[in-house]
Amino acid sequence: MPTYLEERAEVILQEAQAVTLASIAEEGYPRPMAMTKIFSKGIQEIYFETVERAEGPTKVKQFLANNKAGLEFHKGNDTVTIFGEIEVIDDKATIEEIRSLAKKVYFQNAERENYRLLKFTAKRALFAIDGQFKRQEY
Repeated sequence: MPTYLEERAEVILQEAQAVTLASIAEEGYPRPMAMTKIFSKGIQEIYFETVERAEGPTKVKQFLANNKAGLEFHKGNDTVTIFGEIEVIDDKATIEEIRSLAKKVYFQNAERENYRLLKFTAKRALFAIDGQFKRQEY
């Protein structure tokens, strides 16, 4: 059963326009980027969509090389930071299933050959909500 802070975090996530998702760049530094989530199961499983470019550094290439990720979302002074792992999904059946559950999608054409889902799975969360601070392991 989710705790009060996890429930509040889920509400904040649902209301968030964007989530900051960080990969590890080729140079070893974090690469934060604003992303729009398309679906989530609480705060422990969050899905994003992207396209994989052929040239240059991309988040897909970075997550395939190192699947560790961090994300952050907030509302006012309430902040949630989550550490976890990314799975790059290119399976058409899984993409179709998740997109059917999404309230809003960013890319209208998921049939593109380079379309990918990013599935974030939480390992640890840090909550700073309503003046309460807590660390939660998953």
